Amino acid sequence: MLSIVKIQLKRLVSAAVWAPNGLPDGPERPGGWDDPSGYAQLKDLEWVFHRIISTLFYAGGIVAFVYLLIGGFKYLTSSGDEEAVETAKNTITYAILGLLVIVLSWLILDLLGKIISQGGKPIDLLQFELPKP
Repeated sequence: MLSIVKIQLKRLVSAAVWAPNGLPDGPERPGGWDDPSGYAQLKDLEWVFHRIISTLFYAGGIVAFVYLLIGGFKYLTSSGDEEAVETAKNTITYAILGLLVIVLSWLILDLLGKIISQGGKPIDLLQFELPKP
């Protein structure tokens, strides 16, 4: 059962990273999907890095939420056993801490982008861009 879940999770992550219509707010693949050259270009890295970062944020949130549910289920089914209650509380605590880390990492990147601005225009640090020559 666990191996089936791992396989499905790998498929979900790979589909979100590589699918043309995977995640919202992402840049279009440079050259489009019908690029006649068919060769990978250096500017394709912008698209790949954006998809990877977005997928990590989404997957981290989903995993933390699932652990929150697991901790709640453990707490409900602990039947008053002190050790089981403590394990459930730890699971819930770590899930909430994981969500806080994800949110704080996004907020820090957003704040740094506003502090380090170019001509009053904030920089989007979540958007990977190669320097233009």
